[in-house]
Amino acid sequence: MNKHFNKSISTLTLMFFVFSFLFTFIGPAYASNPYTDVPTGHWSYQYVAKMNLREVVAGYPDKTFKPDHAVTQLEAVLMAVRNLEADSQLINIDASRSLPFEVPEWAERQSKKELLFAIDKGLIVTAEEDFSADKLANRAWMARLVVRMIGKDAEAALNASDLSTFTDAVDMPSWSKGYINTAVKYDLISGFPDGTFKPTQIVTRAQTATLLGRSENYLDLTRTIKGKVVTINNSNITIDSNGTINNYAVTNDVLVYANNEPTSINSITVGTQVLLVAPNYNAKYI
Repeated sequence: MNKHFNKSISTLTLMFFVFSFLFTFIGPAYASNPYTDVPTGHWSYQYVAKMNLREVVAGYPDKTFKPDHAVTQLEAVLMAVRNLEADSQLINIDASRSLPFEVPEWAERQSKKELLFAIDKGLIVTAEEDFSADKLANRAWMARLVVRMIGKDAEAALNASDLSTFTDAVDMPSWSKGYINTAVKYDLISGFPDGTFKPTQIVTRAQTATLLGRSENYLDLTRTIKGKVVTINNSNITIDSNGTINNYAVTNDVLVYANNEPTSINSITVGTQVLLVAPNYNAKYI
């Protein structure tokens, strides 16, 4: 990779996070269709819209998401940390500790706690010496990240010797086989119609949002509500989440999905298990 390309990627990374932190400062754009380049018919729309509502991903000032832009390892790790909704744990991170790898100055200044948390959580294992902030994330690397994010690192080690059903398994780095097998097992990632996995293919922003969005069932989230429907109508939904019952207003632009297919609020019945994104007690995604 030449110096000009590395410099370009660094610049893009900086721009992305400047926009990301601006987004965090002014607040998320709570809308059912927040980005002009991810219309409702886009294959990633469900996940991009949901992850926007959960403040895991952010767009650009021109209201685009740039779904086909490549993701760096640094971007992927910081998205994964936000996906864990680890706010309370980040407060207790000792930011005086040194990072064991190089990152851009802005990341050292603005995201040091998130990166230290990623190390403590095992998302980054420094002994592997393969984390590089500006390096583009590929599918094999992302499979490992999401498996570690849901706490299945030990299981991946056990699955490393399992035969792969993908026709290009020979192209998988040896360290990645257990992670890919485990990621497929938990439906975090899938292959392509031609039977390949394409382990070295670079991951895009839309693909990253989708990968992270598929992990929610295996995470203990603090802001995203999981529970059983107690009552529901076109204006309100009441959820029992492990014995805690709360009522949420149903907004006009609420997104409702069942089995990854769009549906209506009327299709939800009492007793249904749901995942709810409801900023300020307004149900935006069910």
